[in-house]
Amino acid sequence: MCISISMTGQDQAKPAPCEGQCNSCQVADDGAPKPGGLSGWRFTCSAMVTFLLPLACAVAGIAAFGNSPASQLIAAVGGIFAGAVAASIITRCWLRPPKSDQFHT
Repeated sequence: MCISISMTGQDQAKPAPCEGQCNSCQVADDGAPKPGGLSGWRFTCSAMVTFLLPLACAVAGIAAFGNSPASQLIAAVGGIFAGAVAASIITRCWLRPPKSDQFHT
């Protein structure tokens, strides 16, 4: 028997729909990759671009405009922002898997 909490905070008992047979349950997740998800080299490149590009842009901004501590801070924040925008564009446009007809019904 499953216990669920309603929006009012009252406990309500509901019968378990699958009774512990997870392999035949419609709710259970099989762990397989979902359509449209990143995997393999696309996942690796996406992770690298997402984390390293903003850092590289911040360092480049500091190197280019870092004459004083205030300008270093502004250059670092601007570089991180520019790198995050660029990483977002790169991962959304170039690293997404191509659309395939196998998922269309």
